[in-house]
Amino acid sequence: MRVKHLYVSSQHDADTLEIAREKGVELVINLREPTEFSWDENRAVNHAGLDYYNVPISTTGESFDHDSINQISALVTKYKDQKILLHCSSGNRASAWLAIHLAQDHNTQSDAAILLARQAGLSSPIIEARVRQFYLDNHSQQ
Repeated sequence: MRVKHLYVSSQHDADTLEIAREKGVELVINLREPTEFSWDENRAVNHAGLDYYNVPISTTGESFDHDSINQISALVTKYKDQKILLHCSSGNRASAWLAIHLAQDHNTQSDAAILLARQAGLSSPIIEARVRQFYLDNHSQQ
């Protein structure tokens, strides 16, 4: 799913990278943990002429790591004038980040942000619960 300059997806392959490049994508942000890698994605992304970042979001835990969420947000802000492919294995963590980003950085109500994230690929009730917990944790600290 495309939201402004962001494409949110599940794991891609080399052919998909070429399609992304043809659509103007210049940057890939991989949210998978190193233990999830089955190929040299950095090399494939660079071979396609794109820039690559890996900022892992854990598949476990009650909520999400604030540092990882903030690093991703900083990259998206830094490259706001470029099209970005943001992905994980299934699209759930990438969509979860989108929900958090919409709520945290664009003042979108949490339910509306989660609805958009579902349209982008958020299908895991566990990941959705982690998004809600992150939102609660973030608002209780303010």
